[in-house]
Amino acid sequence: MEHCKKCGQALQNSDQYCGVCGATVDADDKVVTRDVNTKVGSDAPQILNSSYTSATSSTTLLNGPESNLNGPLFSSDTSPARVPKPTMGNKAKIIIGALLAIVLAAGGFWGWLGYSSEARVQAKLELAIKYLSENDYEKAILEFNEAIKIDPRNIEARVGLAQAYIGIGDTQKADEVLTAAMSIGTLSPGQYQQVIEMYIKKGNYNEAAKLLAQARGQYPDNDALKAIEDELVLMGVNVSNSNMQINTLLKENPRSIPEGIFASLNPRSTKLRFYRSTVARKSIEISEDEYKTRFAKSAPSNIYFQLYSDVTPPEHEVFYEIKSILYKSDGSILDRGTVYCNVERNWHISSISLNDYNDSKGGYWEVGSYKVEAFIDGNLVATGSFEVY
Repeated sequence: MEHCKKCGQALQNSDQYCGVCGATVDADDKVVTRDVNTKVGSDAPQILNSSYTSATSSTTLLNGPESNLNGPLFSSDTSPARVPKPTMGNKAKIIIGALLAIVLAAGGFWGWLGYSSEARVQAKLELAIKYLSENDYEKAILEFNEAIKIDPRNIEARVGLAQAYIGIGDTQKADEVLTAAMSIGTLSPGQYQQVIEMYIKKGNYNEAAKLLAQARGQYPDNDALKAIEDELVLMGVNVSNSNMQINTLLKENPRSIPEGIFASLNPRSTKLRFYRSTVARKSIEISEDEYKTRFAKSAPSNIYFQLYSDVTPPEHEVFYEIKSILYKSDGSILDRGTVYCNVERNWHISSISLNDYNDSKGGYWEVGSYKVEAFIDGNLVATGSFEVY
């Protein structure tokens, strides 16, 4: 039997190509050519070493009755071989695979960790809010604090914690928690509303009015906050201080108020009026006979000057800035002031108490005549005088 000279595979007479290595079969020379080391024995040659190329994993060399060049030397695995394409070494494959595994594992871990933390915070918040709705404030405090431990910058958890502290009557702690929340970020109108309503629920109306002033200073056009203010008025709560606090906040953090707002309201009969009171009041809270131009010095009291205008009702709440100057009878300036007046949607009256001079004098006014000028957008809009005797 003939064999392939390239790989030693047995060939049939009709084969034109080797079934193992694919070499073209030369009809004149089909004998295998290879280097063979033999040791002659008594009966037959014994093959000690052979070198040839084979695609099989193991080779069994069988002895035959013929000599080493003519004997049937071939592999026991006669399946067709596949010649592999050149690739990177196994070591490089292992290193790259290991690196990829590390990267994927690290990304998966941190992704899992982030998701796990977020899910844990959400679970704590849901449980805390449930306790809050059930008036179980102590348990709510525990759960809100657990959420804050996981995510210290979670404002929602701190707002809820403040409500829970209000629930147990610890308004000082509630204020501290809210202050911390505001140092992290800005509270939304809804978050302000939640805390204010908890104050109202617990009968802490002054705290409610104080926080409402802060909320209204940031969100003057918010209908929900305005509705709370109306609710407090109907309950008999004096919200004038709330309006004064709004002005304080606006002075500390001036808003960008465009000029022309007051003029767009088509103001009519703008005038200054004067009244005596222990606190600043709204025009709807003052009867006409309380407005005067002469005040006795018999007892210490505050004299307020109020700018009043009949305007075209706006479609939404608007703010405008008013500046005032207080003069003595000799023309010297006693005080300058700046306030922000708000006109609610559908209101036809604009009024605001202008002066802070009362606070600095403690209610004591010297005998004499006084003059006040009011300016809006740099224009003198009203002037008035009063006397202390």
